[in-house]
Amino acid sequence: MKTDLVHAPSPELPRADSIDGEQPDTPKVGRWYYVKEKGGPSLACVTQLGSNYIELTHIVGESSERIHEDEFWSRCEFVTDPEALLRGNAERCRRELDGLMEEVKLLTAKLGVAPSPELGSGEAGAMALTLASNTPAAEYKTALVKAKDETLPALFEAIKTKSEEYAHWLGAQVIPMKAEARKLKPAIQRVEDRIFSVELYAGLCEEVQLIKDGQPAALTEPVHLFQRRLYMDEECLANYDTGGMEFKDIRAFDRWLCRKDNLDRVLPFPRTVVAMRVRRHDKEREVQSLSDFIRFLDLKQFDKLTFLYIRNGAQVYRLSTKIDFGEKLFPDADHPTLAPGEGKLYAKGSGDDFTVIGENEYRALVEADEAKERENKRRIKEEAKKPKAERQWVSSFSYFDRQARDYVPFTRASVEYDDIARRIARQMEQHNRVVLVLQGLLDRSPALHPHPPWRLYDGDGFAQALRLHRDSDRVLVAGDKPDFEAYRVRVNASIAVGSVTIGQEVAWERFEAKKENARRDSDHRWSRVEYRPGRFRPSGDPGPGRFARIARLDRKGRAHYRWTKERSKGDGPPVGRTYGCKTERLLNVDGYQAGDYKLFFADPRTRQEYLRWAPLLLAAEEYKAGRHGETAPLMDKPKPAPKPQSDGWSEYARRKVLQALLGKAVRLVRSITTKGGTKYVKGSLWRVTDLSRGEFTIAGIDKDGELEERSIRCVSRRDFEVVPEIADDPKYVHKPTKRVVVRDEEDGDDE
Repeated sequence: MKTDLVHAPSPELPRADSIDGEQPDTPKVGRWYYVKEKGGPSLACVTQLGSNYIELTHIVGESSERIHEDEFWSRCEFVTDPEALLRGNAERCRRELDGLMEEVKLLTAKLGVAPSPELGSGEAGAMALTLASNTPAAEYKTALVKAKDETLPALFEAIKTKSEEYAHWLGAQVIPMKAEARKLKPAIQRVEDRIFSVELYAGLCEEVQLIKDGQPAALTEPVHLFQRRLYMDEECLANYDTGGMEFKDIRAFDRWLCRKDNLDRVLPFPRTVVAMRVRRHDKEREVQSLSDFIRFLDLKQFDKLTFLYIRNGAQVYRLSTKIDFGEKLFPDADHPTLAPGEGKLYAKGSGDDFTVIGENEYRALVEADEAKERENKRRIKEEAKKPKAERQWVSSFSYFDRQARDYVPFTRASVEYDDIARRIARQMEQHNRVVLVLQGLLDRSPALHPHPPWRLYDGDGFAQALRLHRDSDRVLVAGDKPDFEAYRVRVNASIAVGSVTIGQEVAWERFEAKKENARRDSDHRWSRVEYRPGRFRPSGDPGPGRFARIARLDRKGRAHYRWTKERSKGDGPPVGRTYGCKTERLLNVDGYQAGDYKLFFADPRTRQEYLRWAPLLLAAEEYKAGRHGETAPLMDKPKPAPKPQSDGWSEYARRKVLQALLGKAVRLVRSITTKGGTKYVKGSLWRVTDLSRGEFTIAGIDKDGELEERSIRCVSRRDFEVVPEIADDPKYVHKPTKRVVVRDEEDGDDE
């Protein structure tokens, strides 16, 4: 007796393509019928026979439709001689096309227009447009205009329509051939499934590696198979502060798993099999180049690989495979696909992509739709009672808003019955793949040795060898899911000046990234670089620190920090820096109690969301354990550097005076000789075109102010005088740029 993880009665097989003793009009692949439609009968060919439907493909557009066997003879009429009908209609279309082409030739000949080679003989190809000697010019012109605007366009449109019809009739003869080829696909699929089963059993698509050696389990110890797929990053929380672990960290996870406490928690029985994947969610990675993009695509694929971790006593093996076993290695006992029956299942989708739900789930969707409809009617009545000026528009709850509208019952009344049955069978085959893998390991691999000669396809052997754990104690948790944001609010309630917090460094780096991106967007040198960082740390600026004390709390609920950085130019005391952000971005480390993270780690619902809470809570746990030392006390604001001795002009005023010279015409007050040896005499005319670091670039002009092909760089203000008689050139006049102010509206970050 064959035993699988899931069982279900096989769906009724589609009917054969030929039936002994069949009548001439019995539906069969390749036979033709007239199908009653609203616009009249349509000729269609039978292309597939299902267990309860006949699929027909129409000539026009080769569109297909399925007709239930109970409705077939009320809608369809058998065509006795389809070959003659198809040939006759194709011949008719050809003759009508020839007639239309002849009309075009006659009309153009009548008007004296030379026929093209496509319309007739090429002998007259050189004829020019002429006027008949006995036709008045005005009347001839009117005939030409009518032919251009009305007659010829109508004839060409008729030719186009008739050509399409001709193509339909010619293509109809191929429809039965396509249907015959389509019948081979199930056989090909069965061969592929058999090949895949052989690969599973023989281990051709897997690799087994011993990661911990030791004594194996007892001979008769059964294999405990856990249903739920685990995720490595959620189990060990590795690299929580950098977005979680990835495929390259797999060996570090192996070492973590082989520690006794972790091994007994994840693989609790002497013989245990658990499916794992590196990550549940994609890791955020910043792409700076095309090579990064390609490399990250590969890493993303590696993160989705499936592993089976096998414990055999003190031995631990890792089986790598490209097979995706799904979220669950086997379904729940009350899974709808275990007991398909009339009216018990509902499905939505098409082809091979169906979602199947049970009776209870469907009823829940219907009740939810009804509740939404009642609420919608209540809101409409409530708005109707308000004064017209105060009413808000409420759209009506329509049929298309119902979640249950796309689901159809899995019964023989549905023409999708066979497709749904195939989908259910496919799901069960996927769940049963793990049995083939395990049987292959028992027969050819030392991973589970020693063991009795178990045969998993035998009922008794299956019962002796396997213990299925449906993980109900690990997934279903009583009560509501722990709310991290509510926990943060409670811990941050005691926040005060001097409190140690975490989270400000990430908020500051994101704020600095927005400023840096705004700078790059306004700089033409970055115009061809698409990369913009999500987090940025200015050179030489240490930032507020991962752990920092609050220097000030303002009335808006923001926490402010201060620190110092070295001067980028010259000597002098450090530069003071400040930054403020909302407390919603922080966690009060002083209010955190050791072990608080377990509240979220122990619940599977929040463990899979660890990237929200682990960077804060686990860092706070490490801080409480003394791994990060003591945060430095608040420092006084640094004294400002002494101002240089003033010469009467401020730097700002000097810069404004120099910028005002841009675009003006000037005259040299002394001769200038360039490094190349070119000499420009005193009194020559020039135009100031650029200012850089207090020095000008000037271009030569004539007495009318027109530019000439000569220029000098690094010219001092003392080398020329302004010529007011020549007008300024607005192209070079300084235009003050508005400073870009960056504010983080989402986080409320400001500086």
